[in-house]
Amino acid sequence: SYDSISSSNNSNSCVIQGGIGLRTRFTFPNLLSIKEQLGDSYVINYAELVISNLESGNIFTPPSNVFMYEAQANGKIKRDSLNTRLLKVIQQDGTVYSPINPQLTSYNYFNNTYTIPLTSYVSEILKGKRANTGFVLSTDLNAFAVNKFSFGDQDHPTKKLKFRIYYTRLQKR
Repeated sequence: SYDSISSSNNSNSCVIQGGIGLRTRFTFPNLLSIKEQLGDSYVINYAELVISNLESGNIFTPPSNVFMYEAQANGKIKRDSLNTRLLKVIQQDGTVYSPINPQLTSYNYFNNTYTIPLTSYVSEILKGKRANTGFVLSTDLNAFAVNKFSFGDQDHPTKKLKFRIYYTRLQKR
């Protein structure tokens, strides 16, 4: 079964927990406004999503790594183009599609954060090469460890997500 709950209906908080399949879908509904504002005269230098101020409770710890899976418009994880059982992972920046090169993000124990590089992902959306349907962040779907963490969404009063895009505006000649 598949159910979704908007973070706005959950005190502006999101939860990811391994072992039971709780994961979070990220969408960027205003991403294309960058292209509308800048036209075609820009280059994306770097893009990242920073998830900070994680809470994991007394029993659980955040997972060492989290993975990004491409989402369908309905929020479910997309399958590869051959319609096999392989889940469509978001690739590391600069790699060719392969299930063995997923975008893997490690937990920073010192800063209590995950920083997810999104340069290629954002660039592909802005160039029209990828649909803007979001991605699903999850623990390893094949693992049985019960790691857990929660974090705020963009409207949380104290634990806001940070979505940063660094770009260069090109001069027309």
